[in-house]
Amino acid sequence: MDRVAFGTALRYATYFNNMQREFEAVDVDHNRYISLEEFKDGAAVLDLHLTQEEAAEQFCIIDAAGRGQIPFQAFCAFCVETLCGIEDYIAAQAAEVAAAAAAAAEEVGSAPVQEGVPAEQQQQSRRRRKALGSGQFCVARVPFS
Repeated sequence: MDRVAFGTALRYATYFNNMQREFEAVDVDHNRYISLEEFKDGAAVLDLHLTQEEAAEQFCIIDAAGRGQIPFQAFCAFCVETLCGIEDYIAAQAAEVAAAAAAAAEEVGSAPVQEGVPAEQQQQSRRRRKALGSGQFCVARVPFS
């Protein structure tokens, strides 16, 4: 796995970990399912501004199986589709990484070229040496709630 793929995977893992915390905050009886009452009461935790009727309607949409409870997987699907905007979050993080990479490339752009080594690999090596020299072993900007 290359560095960019690893960074994306880390962001997804952090994102879903944050959703697990939100799920647990709403699941007050800790049975690993959200009931209708828990969903109505927990709407504020999810920053949803719903009336009791709207919350009941939304609950029925999420609980497509009609079991009267929402498992974590259905909760995640709901968040990704309607609440959390993971695509926007990942796009913003990717833009930040691209900007940092462009800035780093400009910094190391004047270094001598090594024969037979691809330019991208040379730039990665320079960035690693620079990071190791500055004591920065891992730079991951992942927000935690």
